[in-house]
Parts: sequence; structure tokens; C-alpha cells
Amino acid sequence: MNNNIIDNFIYNAMYIKDLFDEDIFVGVSDTEFFIKYFPGNELDIKETEGSKLKPGDAMYECIKENRKIVKTIPKEVFGIPFKSITIPLYDENGAVVGSLGIGKSIERQVQHAQSTESIAASLEEVTASINEIADGASKIAISNNQILKQNNSTVEQVNKTDQIVDYIKKVSEQTNLLGLNASIEAARVGEHGRGFSVVAEEIRKLSIATKSYVTQINNILNTINSSVDKTSILIKENVQITNSQEEATKQIVRALAELNTNTQMLSEMAKAL
Repeated sequence: MNNNIIDNFIYNAMYIKDLFDEDIFVGVSDTEFFIKYFPGNELDIKETEGSKLKPGDAMYECIKENRKIVKTIPKEVFGIPFKSITIPLYDENGAVVGSLGIGKSIERQVQHAQSTESIAASLEEVTASINEIADGASKIAISNNQILKQNNSTVEQVNKTDQIVDYIKKVSEQTNLLGLNASIEAARVGEHGRGFSVVAEEIRKLSIATKSYVTQINNILNTINSSVDKTSILIKENVQITNSQEEATKQIVRALAELNTNTQMLSEMAKAL
């Protein structure tokens, strides 16, 4: 009866291969010997029919321990990675009479896992690079803000200079007025006021020259102020652009982190197949 059970599995083993899309091999044993072996198209462990089962073999362990044995065999052993699944065969009384083993190629799964791991590694490198860009953008934003503050401080100093120039201008006008009055008084006293008239005239000339210089300084300060205002506008625009780039970069980093997580999940799923 035991032989009939084993013979039935041997007969059906050739059909078992057709149930799988992957390349597989099928083996059947009794409790002592490897009875029948059907190699795959490329997956072949070179098992010898009639050889005695020995400790360490999946079939030996399956029969001795009376349980399903699942092992993953790396590519280095037989040239193709595969998963072996071995189950006990029972008679009508529930006694173990042999085993059925299937080796299923997992080469595609391994390749898929390696590809996803490679993608994950690349994503980590890209994420690290983008993080560096984000850090750089953040530093640029901070630097731009500091420049903007310094520029605003310059504007304040220019405005204070305007006040000083206005004061000098008023002093010049008053000096000119005093010089004019002094000339009038010198002319009124005649010969006695001639020396004073010369001094008054020199004061007026100095006042007029000072007023001219003040006008030139004021024009220069207005030009500087205009340039500073334009610089402020450019810096503010640059700050806005940099802040926008920093936020966009952070969004990319978050998206890459999520993609990396999904890729790692795919890799784990491929390994579990």
C-alpha cells in the first residue's frame, strides 16, 4: 500500500511542474531512499535516484521530524537561487511513508529584490544630496536675511546723513545772510568798514561754495539711497525665491523618503516570495 501512495505521487509529479510559472524540480522519496527526481528546465540539483537519505537533507529532516521543511538555497550552491518545500507523505493510518519535495526557482524574485535594493540605495543618495541642497538653501536664506538687515541699517544711516546735510545747508544759508548783512553795514559806515566788508564778502563766498558742495553731497546721497532701495528690493525677491526653493526641496525630500519606504517594502516582499 505504501508503494502505491508513493507511485501515485511519482506519477503526478510530472504534472505538478505544470502548476507553476517558475522553473521547478520535483523529488519523491520513501523513508530511506530518494526514489524519483524530475529536474527543472534550468534548475537542477543533480540528485541521484536510489541514493540514501542523509542527515541535513530536507527530506531526511521532513521524515524524521514529521513536519513541513522550507529552505531558501542561495545562488552560490547550485547556480540558481531557489526555495525548497518538502512535506511528509502519509498512509491511511497517518504513518509517514515518504516525502515530496519541490524546488522553486526564485531567481526573478532575487533579481527584483536586488533591483529594489539598488533603487533604494540610489534614492538614499539622492535624498542625502537634496538634503545638502536644502541645508544650503536654508543657509543662503539666513545670509540673505542678514544682508537685508544690514541694508536696512545702511538706509537708516543714509537718512541720518540727510539730516546732517540739511543742517549744514541751513547753516550755509544763515551764514550767507549774515555775510550779506555785514556787507550792508560795512558799506553804511564807509571807509571805516572797508576791512570788515572784505571779510564779509569772503564769508559769503564760503557760504555759497558750501551750499554748492552740500547740493553735490545731497545728489550723491540720493543716488546712494536709490541704489540701496533697489538692492533692498532685489534682496527681498531673492529671499522669497530662496525660501520657496527651500520649501520645495523639503517637499521633494519628504516624497523621496516615502518612495524609499515603499521601495524597501517591495524589497522585503520580494524576499518573502
